[in-house]
Amino acid sequence: MKRIIGLSFTMVLIFVFFNGQGFSEKELSPPLLKAKSKSISLRLESTTIQSLNSSNPSQQVHGSYQNNTNACAGCHDTHNSSSDQLLKTDGVYNTCVACHDGTMGNYYNVFSPSTAGTFSGSTGGNPSMHNSSGALTIKAAPGGIIGSQISDDEIKTKDGDWTAEFNCASCHSPHGSYSDRLLQYNPNNMGNTDMKKGGNKAVLVPVYTYSQDILTHKQSDSFILIRGTKEQLGVSDNKIQDSDTVIALYEWDKDKYNRSETPWLYGIDYGVQTTYWTALYKTETPDYTKNANGDYVNIIDFNDSDVHFQFDKGYVYTSGSQLNAAKRGDIAQAYVVKLDKVKIATEGDTSIYAISEAALYQGPVDPEGSAISDPSINKVRNSNGQLIAIGLGTAMSKFCSACHTDYLSHSSKEVGYFNTTDHRHSTDLDQLNCVRCHFAHGTDVTIMKDAQGYTLRDLMSVNNWDESTAKAYLLDTNPDSALKKFTDTAVCYACHGNLATQQVYNNPYAALDQEKNMPDLVPYSEQKTH
Repeated sequence: MKRIIGLSFTMVLIFVFFNGQGFSEKELSPPLLKAKSKSISLRLESTTIQSLNSSNPSQQVHGSYQNNTNACAGCHDTHNSSSDQLLKTDGVYNTCVACHDGTMGNYYNVFSPSTAGTFSGSTGGNPSMHNSSGALTIKAAPGGIIGSQISDDEIKTKDGDWTAEFNCASCHSPHGSYSDRLLQYNPNNMGNTDMKKGGNKAVLVPVYTYSQDILTHKQSDSFILIRGTKEQLGVSDNKIQDSDTVIALYEWDKDKYNRSETPWLYGIDYGVQTTYWTALYKTETPDYTKNANGDYVNIIDFNDSDVHFQFDKGYVYTSGSQLNAAKRGDIAQAYVVKLDKVKIATEGDTSIYAISEAALYQGPVDPEGSAISDPSINKVRNSNGQLIAIGLGTAMSKFCSACHTDYLSHSSKEVGYFNTTDHRHSTDLDQLNCVRCHFAHGTDVTIMKDAQGYTLRDLMSVNNWDESTAKAYLLDTNPDSALKKFTDTAVCYACHGNLATQQVYNNPYAALDQEKNMPDLVPYSEQKTH
């Protein structure tokens, strides 16, 4: 397996630096056209984001803003904006591609092939892309709410932002994120949607006072909130005094409750009554009674004095007695996706990393062999509820399923949240996740592979084919090539045609070249366990 991962790193380097050299740029499929916008102030005196961040540490573009930042002016115009949200250009998509069309360097060019795929593509290459221009709404996602065939009025009553415009910000958070690649911390508002409906929110979780018995005895709930001191809860925070009261979220994990470190979300819904995404209740059910000052009497939220919600760390504390009254809590949890990376270059004081393709399948292993992510972020169980794997791949599938809800499944026997009749492909294991078969941005004949992992460039160099022959061989015949990494159903054959699966026999073209093919499937017994 080590040899396979090492070769996957090499493949990543080829992917990152391949910018269509030797191939002419073809017509882009509208409306995903490169922006021809005017220069914006974000560029200052630098030519790349890396050098900008290095020479002007207070000017981080997408988060980590310092108190003297001028980064806001790169995308927003305070008084004379041409778009909603005070954006300098017309809409989210045009604002993003004003820089990410290669202006800031090829590494940030979404129209250049990368491990995320490409938004570029020729009509002759039978491309398909995530149409993030805003022309579609989130409800158009296959495997999402549209599969239930309900009306727009009914859709508006469902959890999730299904009627919202689908654009770059649907998947990426421009102002900072808990994940790599600025992946959205609350995609489709699923961080604020009940887990029973496919979201990431623990609803009306009971509060218990800390004891060893509580930790080791399964309650009726998989998630519970535990109240205690920072020492009891294992919280390391110098701002919290030893005598302070702390409440944190715990999840049952095979034989005990473990503290979850997933960040909490602090959004607010305004309506007849204000609803805090994350809040604690002094009653068994939310009671929205207000006092003379208009404050909720039985709700503890981040407006309460001397109550400190550490949303990014996943706990709340106080030096007073307010938390002693908490009986239940709604905990909206952020989505966190960490991707294993390999260093490919250094520009100034900034290291440039590419995503390891092997990491997208196999979990947390970096070039030095140490884990990058916190394994508590994501856990995988089998049908008996036993923890069988922890890693990065499943977090990626969970992220994708925020919109493609019904496609997250442990087996073909599981049903979806909206469509309860269709059988599903397994997608919730490290080595069986969405990005094993699909690109995030888009696909095209120039970046697809065959079942043995050969790309257009490989076929031209290894087989000595000319470009037209190689393209004809790799051309996906499906009118919608569905973001696939592999052409046609070679995406199936890449797994099911190899020696490990033993499903195809006596075939001279069996995909046995595991060095270039996707990594072998790892038996449960060999997967990383908690």
